[in-house]
Amino acid sequence: MTQNYRRYDPRLSNLVARTKDIEQFQNLNIPRSTLKEWVRNGAQEFITLPELNISSEELTSKNLVLKSQIEALAAEQKLLTTTIRIFGFQIQFKRLPSDTAKKDILAAIKEASDTLPFLSCLKIIG
Repeated sequence: MTQNYRRYDPRLSNLVARTKDIEQFQNLNIPRSTLKEWVRNGAQEFITLPELNISSEELTSKNLVLKSQIEALAAEQKLLTTTIRIFGFQIQFKRLPSDTAKKDILAAIKEASDTLPFLSCLKIIG
């Protein structure tokens, strides 16, 4: 019979060891005996990747950049999806069939232009 041991991030065990207050970590569902062991052993040295060893300010900055990129891609994708739904795959020399289609494409352009530059929106749909 093999026993399965839980594995924890060394940064977490070091945080517990430095604070020496196991009560504030009870909500993480880590056994008290494990928390006490971490405090007893003290902070351990470990090796990590440089990409993972960044400050919270750098992490927040990267997160904001990625969030804006995701928003731009989502706006672009929604605009393209709406355009293809209305025009099909080829929009050159096609007329919009109805008022609702015209309103839909204008609404999609307006929504996408909240995130993307207006000219980029027009270039995306051709």
